[in-house]
Amino acid sequence: MQLEKKLAEDEVIERLKERGWRYVEASKLVRNSYDEPLLMDDLRKKIIEINKDINLTEDDINLTEDDINLVLNKLEGASTDQNGHKEILEFFKRGIPIKTKKEGLIRYIQLFDYENIENNDFVITNQFIFEGKDEIRLDVVLFVNGIPLVDIECKNPYTNKNNYLEAYGQLKRYFETAPRLYKYIQIGVIYAEKIKYFPIIPWAEDFDQFVWRDKELGEEGIFEMLKPDVFLDIVKNFLFIRKRKDEISKVICRYMQYRAVNKIYQRVIDNLEGKTSKNKGLIWHWQGSGKTLTMIFATYKLYNERKLENPTIFLIVDRKDLERQFNDELSSLEVNFIFERIESIEKFREILNYDEGRGKRGVFLTLIHKFNIDFFNVENELNISKRKNVICFLDEVHRNQYGKLATRMIRILNNAFFFGFTGTPVSSKDRDTFQVFGYIDDKEFYLDKYFLDEALDDGFIVPIVYNLKKDNLKLKEGLSEKDLEWFLEQVDIDDIADEAEYNQLKNEIKKKINEITIILENEKLIDEICKDIAQDYKINHDGRFKGLIVTASRKACVLFKKHLDKYL
Repeated sequence: MQLEKKLAEDEVIERLKERGWRYVEASKLVRNSYDEPLLMDDLRKKIIEINKDINLTEDDINLTEDDINLVLNKLEGASTDQNGHKEILEFFKRGIPIKTKKEGLIRYIQLFDYENIENNDFVITNQFIFEGKDEIRLDVVLFVNGIPLVDIECKNPYTNKNNYLEAYGQLKRYFETAPRLYKYIQIGVIYAEKIKYFPIIPWAEDFDQFVWRDKELGEEGIFEMLKPDVFLDIVKNFLFIRKRKDEISKVICRYMQYRAVNKIYQRVIDNLEGKTSKNKGLIWHWQGSGKTLTMIFATYKLYNERKLENPTIFLIVDRKDLERQFNDELSSLEVNFIFERIESIEKFREILNYDEGRGKRGVFLTLIHKFNIDFFNVENELNISKRKNVICFLDEVHRNQYGKLATRMIRILNNAFFFGFTGTPVSSKDRDTFQVFGYIDDKEFYLDKYFLDEALDDGFIVPIVYNLKKDNLKLKEGLSEKDLEWFLEQVDIDDIADEAEYNQLKNEIKKKINEITIILENEKLIDEICKDIAQDYKINHDGRFKGLIVTASRKACVLFKKHLDKYL
């Protein structure tokens, strides 16, 4: 093995040992054979321990040897195709359902203890040999309770070579060589000059790859992501199968989504446990951060939290296109809860009045306009307003939380939690997003923030690059009085009090307009500009970038198209 590769492996192992993983040499792992991906002895032991400790019902589970064999047979028997991957992820999240020998009851046998992280066995090894169609040797593998869940392929991270692409290609070849191994592994990591992670999707031609950033560690925040408690949290609450039409893929959270969701989760739990009276928060996330998925991740984690005792969760938007977006995303994900889309005021009234006004439990998608109080009987107080296990996630709150609908929503759901999402909060006398969702007196303006510079660094948005060609934009060197009078006719000058003020305005405009001449609809000049744009595009950008022209008016837009067509 190359020295640089070994150094990278050693570094990964050491960082993960510091975070709670136990290192075992590959040769010392107890395996039946090199073509067996599971550490069977370890898995059997942990299944017994975990399901003895976890009280899923009123009685503990007493597993027989036959029960354990049935669990292992179901796990091993899952296919290596897309349906098998879907089944295995479901086993990891909820457990494996079997009919127990002694009780004759259907029990979900847990493979991991999500409640007590220390009850799990976290093992890291390297140079792990597996015999599939050919023999492969994985650089670093992470096992939890004897199940391989993470593959880390290492190259020298301190080089300018494209080692990342080489490792990525190698990992994709492994998918084809060892399908029985990769039906269990959920996350792949490339540790090279770039450090990225991704969900394992063997059948996909390509898939999104992400950086897990940390304020102190930068891209090496991947080691924080792989901390035992964080990693199991991701497997349970932030990793899902997505099915769109006939295409199956996987969705995994990004670091800003994970961070925001857990701040929301902690605020809810702390409030319910009496540790805080705060019951709201602003998530200020720039475009590209995936706010829709963030809300869905938060919904899933809170909906399945036993402390919330079967909550009611509203996903509230203010436009039909956003409602369709949420509906499509929720419908595509295997989230194990049924959501209802509230399509009428009558339907909303039924949900609020359900169970003698206590409100229906579940997840609901609605437009904020359904909170029109004129359609409700406000003489009788709704009991849902007294419940604390009601959570509202509101999108684009910079524009919809300052009017009557928002006031009525808060009145109806008086004790609910309210979490607002926006990329562009506003702060003015009568519209202040921070005031509505933050705690200004405590200097909490937002619960979590993901800003423009971070989105740029992560590549979710791109910078606007331009060349200023002001010398080419002048009609002539000077600006005549006639030109200036024409320009002043285009602006509103009704508020100018006297001639002195008018002349002062003329001088200021003339000074500025001489720096860059304002062009609106001069066809001759537009033709010159279009010719210049076309030449520049063909020489410097054609085949690499697209172009966008912004004009001052509809007429100017028509003129630009007409003249550009001559040169492109």
